Amino acid sequence: VNQIEETSKHKEEDDNIDGNADENYNDYYSVSEEFKINLDEKIGNGSFGQIYKCINIKTKKEYAAKIESNSTTIPLLAHEYKMYKLLEGGTGIPTVAFFNNQGVDTVLIIDLLGPNLEDIMQDTKEKKFSLKTTLMIADQILSRLNFIHELGILYRDIKPENFLVGNSLRETLIY
Repeated sequence: VNQIEETSKHKEEDDNIDGNADENYNDYYSVSEEFKINLDEKIGNGSFGQIYKCINIKTKKEYAAKIESNSTTIPLLAHEYKMYKLLEGGTGIPTVAFFNNQGVDTVLIIDLLGPNLEDIMQDTKEKKFSLKTTLMIADQILSRLNFIHELGILYRDIKPENFLVGNSLRETLIY
């Protein structure tokens, strides 16, 4: 993360970080020929590091880029990548678009999702969900946990912040 942020500071000295003449993405950090991270659009933090908006410059589709410094004491992102690959194709499981753990930072690029359940709940007038909404959420969460457990994986970090809704057409789907 520090390397990426340091590179961002020097982007004014260089028209484009990766040397390509792509004037639309000069302010982005390039992690591959396809994916560029917008360091000005931080989405959040995780136990592993930072999360930024990212774009596939060929398809123009937006993603979330999770970045972890390879100097971290307990690396978590490579394990998260392995879990996503095991769960690939399951309903409510984000798709991995890119992973690289070479160099100074580990980068995992996955589907860009909407807000988490905690944030949605805090935005309600009553600061809680209705009974109907709670039951609909519980049904989806139990379905995700059942899928994960059937693969022999025990998920122990169950909390509203770790369940997100999808974007646009999938905004009623919990991930």
